[in-house]
Amino acid sequence: MGESNVRGKAAIIFSYDPEEFLEELRKLIREEFRFAVTVFQSKHENISNRSAENELMKVRELCQFLKVSKPTIYDWIKCGKLRPIRIQSRIYFLRKDIDQLLKS
Repeated sequence: MGESNVRGKAAIIFSYDPEEFLEELRKLIREEFRFAVTVFQSKHENISNRSAENELMKVRELCQFLKVSKPTIYDWIKCGKLRPIRIQSRIYFLRKDIDQLLKS
């Protein structure tokens, strides 16, 4: 009756003028997009606030950042000034630990 069968799929008949339908569709898309942007921004802000503190630096990056040699980094590890994080065979350092070192 209100539906016709086209190649095995049911077609739905709308009581909208095509221009009205397109305008409603645009409104829905804009609303969904604004919502998605809001959700993304809130998640991104939370991640960026945490990531600066939890950023991991490699030994080479830390040497460049502090302008010191690798042996100096390893000496600081031995005397407890730096706390390394070992992931498999690699050594990393938390940015917050480096910031603490610089403050002391």
